[in-house]
Amino acid sequence: DGNAVLLGTVEDAILEPESGKLGFYVVKLLDGSLVMVPLGQTNIPQAALEPGKTIELVLLADTNKLLGAPHIANVEQAMLTQTQATARGYWKK
Repeated sequence: DGNAVLLGTVEDAILEPESGKLGFYVVKLLDGSLVMVPLGQTNIPQAALEPGKTIELVLLADTNKLLGAPHIANVEQAMLTQTQATARGYWKK
């Protein structure tokens, strides 16, 4: 999060089927569950883009929003249009 607290790790990046552009990250939370986070809810700090650095995403939303996001069973489920629509609806609330 914005306070340098580890919330989870990125398992995969999902392209939106309509545009072919990056739409979501699949994040494995510390409890092992998977959630989808839209690209627009994250930021990559400039320092993380330097050679040799580990890329870290910073959540732009409230941590509770991430923790309350709909869970998915696996990365394959994140590729489904309906799952992406559900995730978009949740994050727009």
